[in-house]
Amino acid sequence: MAAYKKHNNAAVYGVLKHNNRETQKPSNVDIDPQRTKLNYNLAPPDRGNTLAENKAYYSQRLDEVYHYKRDTLVTCCEWVITAPKDLPESEEKAFFTACYNFFNEQYGEKNVIHCSVHCDEGIKNNQGKIVYGKPHMHYMFIPVVQCEEKHGFVEKVCCKERMTRNHLLNIHPQLNDFLEKSGIHCDINSGITDGKNRSVRELKAQTLRTMILERDRNIEVLASENHQLKCEVEKLQEKVRQLETTRTISTHRRFGELEREEEYEY
Repeated sequence: MAAYKKHNNAAVYGVLKHNNRETQKPSNVDIDPQRTKLNYNLAPPDRGNTLAENKAYYSQRLDEVYHYKRDTLVTCCEWVITAPKDLPESEEKAFFTACYNFFNEQYGEKNVIHCSVHCDEGIKNNQGKIVYGKPHMHYMFIPVVQCEEKHGFVEKVCCKERMTRNHLLNIHPQLNDFLEKSGIHCDINSGITDGKNRSVRELKAQTLRTMILERDRNIEVLASENHQLKCEVEKLQEKVRQLETTRTISTHRRFGELEREEEYEY
């Protein structure tokens, strides 16, 4: 249900552009532009609703904390949270709002640079109907930790210290407890990740593999049903042939009897 990603400074611009749906020709074919109007933002107003506004706050917040001036530095982490399958559609916004509040407690709302809920993505079949895909939230934040005073700063950017292995291992059960206390009851463990963090691309690949397996199973079931139907049709055709043969013999017999009767009529 939750996928974690980290981005270096050079990549943040592109990620924000994608999440704000400002890419002219997105490479993600699962996006339906006609449904983009259903997307919504959960971040505070000062983060804005556009790439430029998000980027401005991101730069402002970076100036407030100690960090190395290099493009390869991981300055942004992202959680992608997908609505559970058993969550009613009427509770989706409350679910995402609760997830947003949970992550704010973990990382601090002042470190959030973008948080949007996408309702315009889904894997489609050949007819263009969405067969897999639920609304999901992109929570992007700067991984900030407390530090000893350094050049006048008491906070620094450090993904390694903020996103520890122990933290990542415990995030799901902690989120589950938070949701339960918030009155939202759903199964956040989809089973797709096997308890491990997976990238969005890996989750989509897994979904496609699941679709292919289900398609193959459906083909096998249909092939079996088709074989049974063919057998039934052959049996019915055989019965029809037997009935036609019986009817022909009966007709010939009656016709022959009539001929013999006419021979004795003078």
